[in-house]
Amino acid sequence: IEQPTLILCGTSDAQRTEQRESYLFEMQDAAMAMVEGKMMLPWESPVEVRNAIKAFVREHPDRSGSDAAGTLMEDPALAMTGQNRQDYQFKWGTYGEESSGGAILSEIASSSNGEQMGDEDAAGDAINGIIKLNMPPPMTYELNGHTLTYREKPAAPGHEFDPTLLLIHGIGIGQSSWFWEKIFQRYKGAIIAPDLIGCGLENGGDPWDPLKRDVEVPLDWVEGIERLMQNKGFDEMHRCVVVAQNGVAPIGIKLAYRNEATVSHLILLSPPCWERLTSAFTSEEERQRRHRDNIGSAAEFYFNYLESKIGYRMKIREFFKEKPDDRFISLATAKEATRREARTPIIAMNSGDLNYRSFEAELTALVQPVLTMTGGNDRVYTDKRPGFGLGPYSTKMNNEKTVIINGKTMLPWESPDAVLKEMRTFLGLKDDGEDETGRSQDMFIRARRQPSLQ
Repeated sequence: IEQPTLILCGTSDAQRTEQRESYLFEMQDAAMAMVEGKMMLPWESPVEVRNAIKAFVREHPDRSGSDAAGTLMEDPALAMTGQNRQDYQFKWGTYGEESSGGAILSEIASSSNGEQMGDEDAAGDAINGIIKLNMPPPMTYELNGHTLTYREKPAAPGHEFDPTLLLIHGIGIGQSSWFWEKIFQRYKGAIIAPDLIGCGLENGGDPWDPLKRDVEVPLDWVEGIERLMQNKGFDEMHRCVVVAQNGVAPIGIKLAYRNEATVSHLILLSPPCWERLTSAFTSEEERQRRHRDNIGSAAEFYFNYLESKIGYRMKIREFFKEKPDDRFISLATAKEATRREARTPIIAMNSGDLNYRSFEAELTALVQPVLTMTGGNDRVYTDKRPGFGLGPYSTKMNNEKTVIINGKTMLPWESPDAVLKEMRTFLGLKDDGEDETGRSQDMFIRARRQPSLQ
């Protein structure tokens, strides 16, 4: 088929996974968009279907050069403003400054209400388009001439001996250290949250340009954090607790494995199933094909769609038990966080670069206590196939504890209080509100001297 083709899928359609995404890889000019619903989309979400089709048609002009979207504009109520029409002047396969953050769907933004789009002003979190974070400002450090960023919070009075949390954010649209905002607000001990190489560009870090700088994944991400750990003076008497979110579990595992003297505990939040972490997910040929697929013309449309608020909202709902709040959507789709240069880590993630080999050797050799925490609605928890799910974590690892809490995948945003409660129990800390002075200090000294229970 030579004509541009739109694959329109419902967020609750069980078949809308890799099978349907293969359309993007096999067809010349295919794009995929998601709207709320299952299979009867023209009845379930007629407005969203109409808007998605209109955006797609304008992005893919008729081969003859005529305005194929003209037939959709007969209703004066749907007419675009002059400013919006300018937003559609960039060509298929290009990415201009005006399209950053989802200008493809600017008409949807202008015709939808603030609640549906997660409007920043409606959420009360933005002033002049800049979202205010309840976190310390970012700081910078250097690694081999590359500027990296992080956020740091000192311990509150009386909690100086509580373990220091080293928080590693997940990889996805707009993801960086802001992901840990609710943990920063609740945990009274010290916290350090680095931005992985290529992430957190809005914080002043250098972009990851594969043409100028080759990054080995996940090794360079690990070494970037290790440099920060060295800068902060972690040693056998001042150790940290590594916390890794979802798909970046290999980074947390390698940090703990390589740094027994400075990492006292490892916490994996919503990690992939055991089978995913302990087998090579893709061959080299498959990885190269996925890299090509993630930089093609179909991927360009898909990225632009996901970097818009409505596209991101539809996609990210897969990872939340309930609808994600407007603040999360606004932070992830902020203009500086969705620059074109910020896509490189996502392409690496989508291409399977984090799963190039098995991590079973490291997992089974860890000397630190390990906490695996997942949501009751996470499909990893509900997967009962042999070798999959969470069961092998407990049966094949030493000193591992698995807990299930309310939520799905984005637990630090869905259930931050439950996450902190389980962390504190795991680390031997009393509940907040109780007098922790003395016991916290004693617990941490014991953890420093006896990192292994083997």
